[in-house]
Amino acid sequence: MNINRLLKWSGFLSLFLLATFSAAQRSPSNPALLLDVQRDYTSNIRATDRDWFYKDANGDNLPAGGGQYPLIEVPENNTLGIDKTNAVYVRGNNIVVKVKLKTYLNNPNSVVGTLTLDQAKYVSNGTENTITISGPSTVSVPGSGGSQEITLTFSGLPNFVSKGQLKFRYFVTLTQPSGSNPTDYIAWGQTSTAAVWPDTFYITDQTPTGLQTIPWTDLLYYSCTWAHGKVGVTDVSWELTFGTFWNSPIIYSQSNHGYFESIQGDEYRYHRSAALDDFYSLGLAEMDCQDTSGFLHQLEQSQGFSPTIVRIKYSGGRGLSTNYICPIGSDATQLPVYIPYIFGGHQMIILTGAIDPTFAQYRTPAGVDYYNPPHDWAFSFYLQNFPYYYPSPIYGLVFGYVPNSPNYPQPDTELPDATTAFLMEVK
Repeated sequence: MNINRLLKWSGFLSLFLLATFSAAQRSPSNPALLLDVQRDYTSNIRATDRDWFYKDANGDNLPAGGGQYPLIEVPENNTLGIDKTNAVYVRGNNIVVKVKLKTYLNNPNSVVGTLTLDQAKYVSNGTENTITISGPSTVSVPGSGGSQEITLTFSGLPNFVSKGQLKFRYFVTLTQPSGSNPTDYIAWGQTSTAAVWPDTFYITDQTPTGLQTIPWTDLLYYSCTWAHGKVGVTDVSWELTFGTFWNSPIIYSQSNHGYFESIQGDEYRYHRSAALDDFYSLGLAEMDCQDTSGFLHQLEQSQGFSPTIVRIKYSGGRGLSTNYICPIGSDATQLPVYIPYIFGGHQMIILTGAIDPTFAQYRTPAGVDYYNPPHDWAFSFYLQNFPYYYPSPIYGLVFGYVPNSPNYPQPDTELPDATTAFLMEVK
């Protein structure tokens, strides 16, 4: 055989080996031998949302609330058709998921192979953060619908509030033939690049509390998005307040009051489901100060904080006359939108200081340009009851009380009364 024929034959042999190797790497025409039929996140916080709150794990309506996401987030034989779900973790924790692998019922052959896991990322806010993934090195799944549960652990996640997904490469390579499929066949996953796992993760600053002890994921959507990258009560609460004022679908309406409902005394219900329905379906919601502060109150609780709702009013039922303030839904950078209001009372929240998501101030108590909703202001400074700070009513909520006689008597010198509202859960 001359050298040219030898080189030509070597080329054919190389192509043959390459084709043989490529056939061993599963292509779209060669189906997977394994299915991932169930995903169960562990050590996560049990959660719900406005669709699940009155349903059981099968999606059936409950008579009096209390529904939660299923214990197994994506269950095998799930009749609800769940293909992706939400899981809630407190920052600083690993994400651990148990994945059930199963062979096809019509395939009697077992699947034994090597599990490869790498290229792990936590994708959040458009950024891919490199993390670590670990799991078993091998799998051995019986044929004819047999199953095996493997545990995947994702560690080194960013230690801040976020909403994100996992992205990683995963595949099982046969270490022994399975039926007509040879060694090195890809039985599950794909070898080329990392893929995004379908589930969404909400990472909170602290363990949700109060009415959000079982957090609503469609509320966490807002709090984890607005507070992305932040840590600690001061910074996270700041972002929740600013997010509510600048980025929420809320438009101020002094006459519209539909979500915060008085029951008796200082007991109230907040119709969170109705508010979120309007947010998601209409893209807006008209709210007064009770509705808006009630919404922020629950955003704070979703991140593990415990604010107090405070309603201020003058004794004797007299109304409040405000300084120039800008309502939520308006551009607080534009001075013409700042106007005075008259209220029968006003509602805000207190965490470490006064927080008022309903109105922006264009000056701080120090007289510095601000154009934002007050956050963590000293309560007495924010109220500024006239005449204590007269004649500079350029910041703070209260200018005085509404005169109740033609003689316009001087305003009282006492601060407005403060009453605390207790919220009860409703659908």
